[in-house]
Amino acid sequence: MTVVPGCDFLGLNDRGEAVGTGLLAGELVGYVWSARTAEVTYLPALDAGGSSGGWDISRSGRVVGYSGLNLTAVRWTSARGRS
Repeated sequence: MTVVPGCDFLGLNDRGEAVGTGLLAGELVGYVWSARTAEVTYLPALDAGGSSGGWDISRSGRVVGYSGLNLTAVRWTSARGRS
């Protein structure tokens, strides 16, 4: 499995693409790495509430950005974006 340097690998989405998080220019971002296209796409973080927020991934491949008690989920289905 390829892990993007400087980023945390969270798991695989429903298309088998690696997803994770990291810092890019000092901002928290999510990433999707596609083995098929060998490209990395960085996605802006949802409002994760600064240090109290973060990211996680469910067993179904749903990537979740959270802040305190507020929970917002996005499902990354391709290297081109999220749905």
